[in-house]
Amino acid sequence: MFYNFFIPGGIGGDAYKIYLLHKKFGWSAKTLTSALFNDRLSGLLAICVLILLFSATLFEMQWSVLFLFAATAGILLTFFITKRFFSTFQPVFFKGFSVSVLIQILQILCFVFLLKSLGIAGHYIIYSIVFLASSVLLPWVSITRAVTSTDSGMLPEVPNGNGVASAGRRSTTPAGTV
Repeated sequence: MFYNFFIPGGIGGDAYKIYLLHKKFGWSAKTLTSALFNDRLSGLLAICVLILLFSATLFEMQWSVLFLFAATAGILLTFFITKRFFSTFQPVFFKGFSVSVLIQILQILCFVFLLKSLGIAGHYIIYSIVFLASSVLLPWVSITRAVTSTDSGMLPEVPNGNGVASAGRRSTTPAGTV
């Protein structure tokens, strides 16, 4: 976890875990990478299932069934992906998924207690959905921004003499001319 603070995205911490486990137990890097991938996959599945289940409570029953169906389909799809590509981990799939759900529920409880301590009352399901979604979406937003942005896209836009220009550039047109 120490390395996750200094290397962006948490992947550095995972790489360090693989290194340490390989060094200490002599397990192959391929097996360790598969184990960490499955751990991340079960965590992602738990978050998505909880988002769907919480969302189901916000809609009428006819729509809630779709959320429940999507959650069940996601679990089954992930199980078959694990069975197909990571057969070694198939026997512990549901155990790992259950632990991931429990961990996410405990995080939500901590989050709700923080909201209560700040005097925020009500709408905990909506806050929980946003909390869970942010843990999935924010890393992707950061990665996408880093990959797709250019120098001019990173700077705020400020007005100058000939309209709106990037703050990092000087206008070659004198102020007031077109």
